[in-house]
Amino acid sequence: MSNKFRYLRGDTLGIKLPKYADDAIEIGDLLFWDATNNAVRPASEISGEDYATQKNNLATAFVGVAAEAKAAGTSGNLTVWTAGDYLFTAPSGQGTDYDVTAMLAGGDGSEMLDQTLVKTTSQADAIARVLALKTTSQTYVTARLLSRTSILY
Repeated sequence: MSNKFRYLRGDTLGIKLPKYADDAIEIGDLLFWDATNNAVRPASEISGEDYATQKNNLATAFVGVAAEAKAAGTSGNLTVWTAGDYLFTAPSGQGTDYDVTAMLAGGDGSEMLDQTLVKTTSQADAIARVLALKTTSQTYVTARLLSRTSILY
């Protein structure tokens, strides 16, 4: 995915976290904390044998959104926004209308993607909440982050 500035409003509660050197990270990527490597990684790199497991694993380790890009093969710290309101890509078509406060998980409903959110009914999979009604024709959703660094369940 290409760099996409997704921020809308609110305090971002930015923090600097180490980046896993092998990963390319783009602005706007959803990031998780990889405790094995002590670094942030993009959502598409989350472990799990299937999408359902990946959604849950992402939610368990979700830290925020990449505020800067870093190429693969580079290390160092990366600015991560852990709070605020953002505009993310979301599936469109039948059954993709979302009400305000609905929970959102990573991915498109069948695979994990770095910059896409989809509605979920499971709080265990949630990494964001819907802030504005989404119709079936819209290809985006307005979301507020639920980072593990800034909220308690």
